[in-house]
Amino acid sequence: MSVFPSLTDPIRLVVPAIALLVAGWIGHGVGSARLDETRMALTRLQQEGESTRRAQDAARAELTEQLQRLQTEHEARLVAQRKTFDEQKVEMAEAFDEVQERLTVLSGQRQSNEAELRRVRLQLASASIGPAREELNRREAQLVTLQQQIRRLQAGLNCLQAPVPDDALKTLNRVSASRAVSR
Repeated sequence: MSVFPSLTDPIRLVVPAIALLVAGWIGHGVGSARLDETRMALTRLQQEGESTRRAQDAARAELTEQLQRLQTEHEARLVAQRKTFDEQKVEMAEAFDEVQERLTVLSGQRQSNEAELRRVRLQLASASIGPAREELNRREAQLVTLQQQIRRLQAGLNCLQAPVPDDALKTLNRVSASRAVSR
């Protein structure tokens, strides 16, 4: 063997070198193509992400605006309900005051009616038979009827002031509300 390689040895070296260069070039081409695809996919994902973020920001802004509008409407309804409730409290207090006044008046009428009834009955005890007695009987019947009416009115007015049990109040409110809706 000689110290110098033969001519076939360089060819042997060149062929694998060329094969390596071709393989490297093909690998670089394939890798570059995949890199470009990956870059395009990344750009597309970034654009989609940005678009989604803008849509999310718009939806968040719309929800914030809607929530603010609903809160404003709720506060307005709450103020209106408080005002109505305060008006109803005043109206109820006035109604109770009127009931007290009516009870006082009826009590006075009842006392004067009882006094007149006692007077008529005393006159009846000493009256003789005739038109005067018939007139006293008629007057007594009127006074008894009036006394019953006054008692019934007083009982009704006293009932208006009595506290209503919660379950009865719920039923009354439900029935009243359903009648108001059906009208």
